Amino acid sequence: MMEDSSCESFEPLDFPHVSTHGDEEPKSSESITPESPNFTIEPVSSPVPASVTRNFPQFPKVYSREKAIPEQKQEWKDVMREEMSALEKNKTWEIVERLKGKNIVDCKWIFTLKYKADGSLERCKARLVAKGYTQTYGVDYQETFVPAAKMNTRLTIEFEIKELGKLKYFLGIEVAYSTQGIFISQQKYVTDLLEETRKIGCKRVSTLMDPNHKLREAKEEPVVQKRMYQRLVGRLIYLDHTWPDIAYSVSVISQLMHDPREPHLQAAYRVLHYLKGNPRKGILFKKNNTLALKAYTDVDYAGFLVDRRSTTGYCTFLRDNLVTWRSKKQNVVARSPAESEFRAIAQGLCELLWLKIILYDLRIKWDGPMKLYCDNKSTINIAHNPIQHDRTKHIEIDKHFIKEKLDEGVVCMSYVPSEHQLADIITKGLNNSMFHDLVFKLGMEDIYSSV
Repeated sequence: MMEDSSCESFEPLDFPHVSTHGDEEPKSSESITPESPNFTIEPVSSPVPASVTRNFPQFPKVYSREKAIPEQKQEWKDVMREEMSALEKNKTWEIVERLKGKNIVDCKWIFTLKYKADGSLERCKARLVAKGYTQTYGVDYQETFVPAAKMNTRLTIEFEIKELGKLKYFLGIEVAYSTQGIFISQQKYVTDLLEETRKIGCKRVSTLMDPNHKLREAKEEPVVQKRMYQRLVGRLIYLDHTWPDIAYSVSVISQLMHDPREPHLQAAYRVLHYLKGNPRKGILFKKNNTLALKAYTDVDYAGFLVDRRSTTGYCTFLRDNLVTWRSKKQNVVARSPAESEFRAIAQGLCELLWLKIILYDLRIKWDGPMKLYCDNKSTINIAHNPIQHDRTKHIEIDKHFIKEKLDEGVVCMSYVPSEHQLADIITKGLNNSMFHDLVFKLGMEDIYSSV
């Protein structure tokens, strides 16, 4: 825990900093100290549970200049000195006279802790950042720009760059390498989430959402803490980066964050119970020499009971490896299953075109047509048939967009039976056998399992 406020302050440090707020113009960088009242200190919250971080250095708070920081917090002063030295060395700023009538961009310190892949502390970090949001367009600046990146060799000459080697851990995502391919997972993130929610000892469940679930707004049910529910859903949304099988459940519970009730919280807890079943599970990107780009699109027609909007789902594969997926409620109410399917196909096609552009940027030549699979034969027939249908007039833009890409040979559409529709898992609740069959087909597994 933090000490009382009388101890939560920094003693003045004898090195420069960049804020030039105030009426007096600075004569040199030595006249600017980190304890200037123009600096604000903002701690960044730790993603590691309190049970793990209780012995880690605590974040500084707002300071009074009269009080000295305790010696046990000396590490924060050290990293501040390192940051200032680096800024000075890289000539981040220059001291100039303050022009009359011009505002000064303020600065603030950001503190955080950097962790190793196992959750242990690596080092303290302090960054001095400019409060750019205090500028006014037309007064403090006229245009915005992003400087172009330079080659690594040039950057190495100008700046201190650390070569970290192969990626193993980044923002909660763990990366492992084998002869089979590359495996990504979020085992530590799942474990921390279970500890934080006190679900580390919960019972395991094999499925996420009942096929006939009736999850909807429930005004008659007990209210749950809104902030807690939103935080939990937010953590689950981030977990969706390596767990595509939870995409549909997370999409449903995230639509109820404005007024969470007890059934909604229990649905979110069920996701945690499912995660407890195998927290080491992730996506394996297998080595494959066949360059194939394909997508599966599906719809749960009028599945959301509140407003009867449909749920769009698509998943795309490159070299038979899952690369992108999405489960999202459509913006408008569809009047027929074919209409909702057209909207889903259009979104899946846009995703394929985007991936094709990325391949082009990576200098990967792609000549053949992309494949798009749908389990609605009438939708496929309408897409290939240029004759106007009265019941499809209101979706002409999507229809002509799809037809154009079909005629150009950019994409080819094929029918896939519902039992082989991989996008089913991100549009609706499924029974146990079908659910786990699709999880396996998506490429999700536990490479650490002995079986």
